Amino acid sequence: MTTIEAFGPFVIDELIAETQMTAIGKTTFAGRPAAIKFLSHHVAGSGEHQQLLEREGVILERVQGTTGIVRLLERGSIGERPYLVLEMLAGIPLRVALDEGSAPPVESLLAQLAPVIAHLGAREVVHGDWTPANLVVDPEGSCTLIDFGIAWAPSLFPGDDPTSVRGTWGYMAPEQARGELLSSRTDVYGLGLLLGERILADSLLPRTREPRTLMAMAQGVAKDAAVFELAPVWLRAMLHRMLAHSPADRPSPEELAAFASRLSATKRPSRDES
Repeated sequence: MTTIEAFGPFVIDELIAETQMTAIGKTTFAGRPAAIKFLSHHVAGSGEHQQLLEREGVILERVQGTTGIVRLLERGSIGERPYLVLEMLAGIPLRVALDEGSAPPVESLLAQLAPVIAHLGAREVVHGDWTPANLVVDPEGSCTLIDFGIAWAPSLFPGDDPTSVRGTWGYMAPEQARGELLSSRTDVYGLGLLLGERILADSLLPRTREPRTLMAMAQGVAKDAAVFELAPVWLRAMLHRMLAHSPADRPSPEELAAFASRLSATKRPSRDES
């Protein structure tokens, strides 16, 4: 992609992604490769956009301290343009891995990502955007959650409207699509969609941006959907619960993490086998 010479004191070696609001570039921080996410110049004067990126940085600070979440190295502002310096991740988006057939197995995704949801829930943060594009998979199969741009953190930002429809088409929980209150169980549903896509080799809901997609997301995954028959036997009951229409019928993040931990323990080789 395009190369920029500098952003304040940061030399941008390569611009690797850009949206209407932000750009992400490769840079060097503290002598090591890093990524920098900053406000695009054409929205630099927008107070709303500034607040959104600053807000993302505050939320990222809150959720540091665990594996599976991108590390925030520094946040700040240059003029009217906020920025976040993030660890440089070696890997590819889960979206690419799924399309190539190289994604980690479903039990690995569950084992890695269920504790992340529990970590977020304990810090009163809802990520709200569990899409394959927002996870990076390294060559060893380890997954890292990125992009907290639409995350909801009521204890940090009590003025936020939790009922505004925000999310990625095809990857919203029913309550999200209907503009209802979000919770950590919204993220549980999002992970259920990801696991289902890994099993089915296709998204469980339509992804086109049109009314029928919004309706499909609001209705949720049907109880008799093919993914449940194709899922491993050990996962079927839990996947049904993760994709339950009502948040109250889904497992809590803590219960899901405990289930994933027990599963990992049963699949771990004994000392005699290792």
